[in-house]
Amino acid sequence: MNQNAMLFTAFFFLIASIPTFIWVKNRIKPTQKLEFKQILKLGIERLINFKELIRTYPVLSKFFLAFTVYMAGYAAIIKFVGIYSKDVLTLSESQLSIMFILLQLSAFFGSLLFGFIDRFIGTKNSILITLIWWVMGILSIYFIENIATILNTDANTAFTYFSLMIGLALGATQSSSRAVVGLLTKQKDSALMFGLWGMFNRTAILLGMTYGIFADIIGLRDALLLIIVFFVIGGLLFLRVDMKKGIEQAQ
Repeated sequence: MNQNAMLFTAFFFLIASIPTFIWVKNRIKPTQKLEFKQILKLGIERLINFKELIRTYPVLSKFFLAFTVYMAGYAAIIKFVGIYSKDVLTLSESQLSIMFILLQLSAFFGSLLFGFIDRFIGTKNSILITLIWWVMGILSIYFIENIATILNTDANTAFTYFSLMIGLALGATQSSSRAVVGLLTKQKDSALMFGLWGMFNRTAILLGMTYGIFADIIGLRDALLLIIVFFVIGGLLFLRVDMKKGIEQAQ
């Protein structure tokens, strides 16, 4: 079953990538061809000069720190929601499959919704709303038994409904964060900064994996509080990011 799922996933990525390869063209043509050793050397030099990069982009550097922290909470949810659903709430494989499909649809509509909201309140406020949304969602899962009793339903059903509500922020958090990088970056450095954005995204995944360590010590349910800490600290750090100043620096 799992092997067939992996094959389906690989086929999905293959089909989904075809439009990119066909229609997306390079906006800048390379002026010279570099060998792999030269590219590697340039990359190492960039890492060595990272302090200079921070001085050039102080606002973006603050954002990357905030992004890494709050995305650790995001990563923890993505990695462990299946384990939590099976071990704490005892959802069946079929129920999990249906929930994940619905979550993707919820994330899709959430991205559209928050993209529309961005136009009116700005990207920064939009991200802060998604972080508050995450905190409320995790708290609802933490108290899911009590909520299920109030709603006169079982915990599994309540969890599924609240997961779909949380899913609205699933795609919006990442897409809005990516937009911030574009706003705070000079055009000539866009490739570099989006590469760093990807690196900090991977760092956030490693940080988010600490949820598993805490879950082994205090239990899956109580470890949810760690995810809330990630979102709260990340949000507080993001509040210190001066978007107006950063956009001016990127001009």
